[in-house]
Amino acid sequence: GGGSPPPPPGGPVIPPAQFAPPHPRPPPTAPPRPPPPGGGGAATLSKGEKSMSNIGLFYVGAVLIVNGVMLLGWLTPRAAAPLNLFVGAMQVITPTYLVMTSGGDPQAILGASALYLFGFTYLWVGINALADLPGHGLGWFSLFVAVFAAGHGIDSLRADAPVFGVIWLSWAVLWTLFFLLLGLDRTGLGPITGALAAVEGVLTAALPAWLLLHDGIEESWAVALGGLVGGTVLVALVRRWSAPLRARLVPAAA
Repeated sequence: GGGSPPPPPGGPVIPPAQFAPPHPRPPPTAPPRPPPPGGGGAATLSKGEKSMSNIGLFYVGAVLIVNGVMLLGWLTPRAAAPLNLFVGAMQVITPTYLVMTSGGDPQAILGASALYLFGFTYLWVGINALADLPGHGLGWFSLFVAVFAAGHGIDSLRADAPVFGVIWLSWAVLWTLFFLLLGLDRTGLGPITGALAAVEGVLTAALPAWLLLHDGIEESWAVALGGLVGGTVLVALVRRWSAPLRARLVPAAA
């Protein structure tokens, strides 16, 4: 005959008459199921890694506020450059660490990859300001970021995460304005872009990060729509009162 099959590695030798392979052994451990779409890998991150991401989001709020104030004319680009470089470096180092410790998990890698888009944006802003470079390249890169953010927002809504869906879509709108302002030289959009950046720095970054660090965020349509309406009102108020306040408090810049 063709002989008996070889014995299993490390196991006892089974006589040919007794050999029967009707049911293969299951693997000792089954691979974990991937997190649901739109989760960004959060389900696979440790508590410390989640805290790293949330701290990064908190300082993204700070840099968005500073950049908004700059676009409203309260700061020069060079004055805003250091914080952009600090936060940009953080948003490149953090996802690199998360990717290296992800164990190859695709959802964790996808979630970390989004951070690079914003890290590169802030590094580019800081470098442009210090080197006095034109902003057209950054503007076109912002269009790329906007498209990615819109896709992530739609995925979040489909995954029944309306708060972060609205946050991602808000970022898509803001980065679209960056594209129009910098890439296409629509300078008249500077004030509204600055007002939106400052408000989003609070409502879509600093506040959510603070709540996440305290385990207090609530995913619901009521919260998402309330934040959207409140943010729209704040943008209008900041846009309306920024110039008069600046003229009164900083006369030399008026």
